Amino acid sequence: MRSFLAKAGIGKPVDISSLAAYRIAFGFCLGLLAFHYYPEAKIISDFGEPQSFFSFALFKVLQLPVLDASGMYTLFTAMGLAACCVMLGLFYRASLAVLFVTQLYLFLLEKSYAPDPRYLYLLVTLLMFFVSANREWSVDCLLRPATRRSLVPFWQVAVLRAQFACVYLYSGLSKLVHPDWREGRQLSIWLKHLADTPVIGPVFDQHVTALVFSWGGMIFDLSIGYLLLNRPTRKFGIALAVFFHLTNKLTLDLYLVPWFVLAGTLVFLEPHTPRTVVQAVLGKLTGRALPAPDLRARQTSIRPTPAAVIVFLTGYFITQVFLPLRPYFYPGSSSWTREGLRFSWHLMNDNFKSNMTVFYTPPTDPGCLNIQPFNTWQSWWMSGNPEMILQYAHLIRDELKRCDVARPEVYVDSRIALNGRDDYPLIDPAVDLAKASYPFLKSAPWIMPHPDIQARGGVPAVSHHPDLASGRVVTRHRFQINYDRRDQGFSQ
Repeated sequence: MRSFLAKAGIGKPVDISSLAAYRIAFGFCLGLLAFHYYPEAKIISDFGEPQSFFSFALFKVLQLPVLDASGMYTLFTAMGLAACCVMLGLFYRASLAVLFVTQLYLFLLEKSYAPDPRYLYLLVTLLMFFVSANREWSVDCLLRPATRRSLVPFWQVAVLRAQFACVYLYSGLSKLVHPDWREGRQLSIWLKHLADTPVIGPVFDQHVTALVFSWGGMIFDLSIGYLLLNRPTRKFGIALAVFFHLTNKLTLDLYLVPWFVLAGTLVFLEPHTPRTVVQAVLGKLTGRALPAPDLRARQTSIRPTPAAVIVFLTGYFITQVFLPLRPYFYPGSSSWTREGLRFSWHLMNDNFKSNMTVFYTPPTDPGCLNIQPFNTWQSWWMSGNPEMILQYAHLIRDELKRCDVARPEVYVDSRIALNGRDDYPLIDPAVDLAKASYPFLKSAPWIMPHPDIQARGGVPAVSHHPDLASGRVVTRHRFQINYDRRDQGFSQ
């Protein structure tokens, strides 16, 4: 395996400065994310007010505790300090461990909080464990000068490049196969808030503008990986990436993600470029420049890559290649059913308006029932996601069992308007979700097909459970949501 890496050029020594520069930008971005929650009111609104969470199964398997608002405050403080330490290169891998664990806890705790961005942050944090980004321009080097290195094997740069290239490619592919995206439906809705902008506002109200943004974004995602990886087109690709992400920031206000992904372009630079820039700046300021590393003289300082690292990263990237393909193996449109979309880089692909009512068997003692409310963000994501709707139905079922309801029944009337269309039922209201399950790698039969965008064995008529009107399942016990949701995977 090592001989293969050597022949492929993956093990050749390259300047470490692009990794060091990215470490600084990476730590800064995640520090901003953590301290975005530092005001206690923000932590309480997002993690203190909801008494229930849409947690991943692994969260329960590990029996992780649900922290209160004070615990969350401590967690975000630890996350922010760890990110700052990574940025400074102080206790690098210990800080990465804290950063990874705190992010993993938040990721497993709640599915609705910007899952795609948090998934990306988590993956990049994991990959940073394998790169020696603290061996230059770091406090660790000041404390232990013997650890300083000017060179790293090229694979340490390549793994980060590959991760960002995967995100771009699969995001572009999801848009290419999405007919609504090619028609500009989503952008025609999202850009309307800019229609009142002085002078140029009317431009954003034109459908042709939405088409330009839609096709431009799709072509960018599909091509930028090649442009950045190919040396002759790299400068153009970097300029294009800067323009694209700044435009996204200004028009769609996606908070941190444009900056995080834009920071990722640092790893696509020629590895020596940041050092060259620093040398030029220092040369003008002090009249002397840092010496450039001698690659040939220092080649013996590159240690062989451990076999365990090679095996792990090989398995990791095989997973990253095949996992995002899951949506294309489900029948119908995953934009409607949401099946297989998690971990698939379908970023900002759909717009929802939702209205959902939940009917359930009332207990004998109404005061026994203790169904905790969700906050706006949780409701926003749940109302258009069948898996989370089922999870909520099971939460109600378990609460009804606690109240001695022998045969609890839970039905959902959920109507979704997808990308500007009329609303249609997402969940079959005749199906008792208390008894339903979410099949693994199969389509859920209780998800209703959309007549305009897919055909799943024909379009059945909307049916209603006969007991809804009889009173056995009463309508006055209901939970209602009415939200206009922009499904932007890159929202936090």
